[in-house]
Amino acid sequence: MSDTICIDSDTCGNYKLPNFFTPNSDTYNDYFVPFPFTSVEKIDLEIYNRWGTLVFKTEDPQVKWDGKILGTNQPAADGVYYYVCDVFELSLNGRIKKTLKGSVTIVR
Repeated sequence: MSDTICIDSDTCGNYKLPNFFTPNSDTYNDYFVPFPFTSVEKIDLEIYNRWGTLVFKTEDPQVKWDGKILGTNQPAADGVYYYVCDVFELSLNGRIKKTLKGSVTIVR
């Protein structure tokens, strides 16, 4: 088995994050996870509330945020959260860094 790498930089960049999730323990859409992707070595994701307080961070490309606040294990309130995500993709030209910025809404 070998790592998958991106051959053509025009086709790279398939790492996308959803704009909402519902962490209400009903087994449907309970985690903030990316859409299916390839060629990603790692990410640096930080999620902030509307006051600019860091509520979650990870380097795992699978993310798996369960909607709980970093360090407290308390559920984050319903609402909009903002993220900055540096994505490190593997290509024939080496590692490519792309930055994604956006928002995600929690609905319980």
